[in-house]
Amino acid sequence: MNLQSDPSAQRPRFLIHVSIAVVRYGKILLVQEAKQASYKLWNLPGGHVEHGEPLDDAAVRELHEETKLRGTLTHLVGVYARSQAIRFVFAASAEGEPNAGDEILAVRFVSFAELEAMPDKELVAPKVLRAAMRDVREGANFPLTLVQSLLDQSS
Repeated sequence: MNLQSDPSAQRPRFLIHVSIAVVRYGKILLVQEAKQASYKLWNLPGGHVEHGEPLDDAAVRELHEETKLRGTLTHLVGVYARSQAIRFVFAASAEGEPNAGDEILAVRFVSFAELEAMPDKELVAPKVLRAAMRDVREGANFPLTLVQSLLDQSS
């Protein structure tokens, strides 16, 4: 393949992620990854958005796939960018006890202090995760309609 004739082959791959913050009794739900690239690292439940999939649908799907919880999104916590990825973090309410789902080794609720004390080497994208946790703890709350508004402006 001639890269000169295929401009899309020269563009870096850019990923869109959704993550879900479920907070109960002052603790936040984390999942321990089973995927090879992030094996045994802790993260918020979440994952990649499928092509053409609405962000809110992706968030609810990922929460269920990874924790077996059926959640209801309550608001957008924030949007966090890295060089080749953007992460939309939603807050959700969910009833029942979480269980490890697809590509997940374990699930657990941890206090914000416990999360802050975890070494970066135990976390997926620690700078982004810590920024999102700070925003959850401080009560960042943007309406879900903001996400749709942003997406409408980009089309």
